Amino acid sequence: QELRSRGLRCDEIMYNSLIDGCAKARKLQEGLQVFEEMQQNRVAPSNITFSILVRLYFEAGEIDAAFSLVDGMFTRFRCMPNRVVYMVLLRCCASHGGVALERGAKLLAELMSRRNSKMPDQ
Repeated sequence: QELRSRGLRCDEIMYNSLIDGCAKARKLQEGLQVFEEMQQNRVAPSNITFSILVRLYFEAGEIDAAFSLVDGMFTRFRCMPNRVVYMVLLRCCASHGGVALERGAKLLAELMSRRNSKMPDQ
């Protein structure tokens, strides 16, 4: 809001930084509002944006929402998830443990079975 009051427009990097700050502060709704504003201002989200959103959801305990976001990236945003997104998702699953870790393991097995998949490097 402060930037707008000064007549400045945000670019993808600025929006990503704001969403990242929300993730670190565990402020899900604020982060989602920034993402919504990003879309309204026709700033295209990138794989970096989506990797930050995955972390935002995990920080809020919204594991299903994180998986749904990644599953719907291409159909909703015309952005194919890449290794960065999958790595962040899998790391979040590992850190969270429990059911999230099981889902992450299933996803990893699914990715490994796909031809030309965006397999994480590590």
